[in-house]
Amino acid sequence: MFTKERSAKKKNPQSETANPKEANKVSPNPETPSSKAAVEPTKKKKRQLTRIEVHCNAGFPNNLYVRGEGVDLNWDRGLPLKNVSDELWIWETELPFDSCEFKILLNDRQFEVGENHTLRYGETVHCNPLF
Repeated sequence: MFTKERSAKKKNPQSETANPKEANKVSPNPETPSSKAAVEPTKKKKRQLTRIEVHCNAGFPNNLYVRGEGVDLNWDRGLPLKNVSDELWIWETELPFDSCEFKILLNDRQFEVGENHTLRYGETVHCNPLF
């Protein structure tokens, strides 16, 4: 009976609110942590974008390819570059790796002249190949 009297005497804080818009608001309980602190999203490691930008007018209907060693590259078969403008070709990946070597090819047949290029994870390399 003592418990009923205590609960009957308890006042509802929402009934005392004069503003009906504030009646639906729930006041934070000081004993529980705030919802922001309690629910922190797990941070995922954001993958970095690694990119090769080739500045070359290959001429219609030619295409540029990349071959190399590392990531998804190999020396036997090239991966096509995406032509984004008249003189800009791009190859990119989000796959993690340490470093790789590559060369640009015209129509996956003719290697560019010169030494191999080096690419590290998360970097962008700009090339101006000569064929």
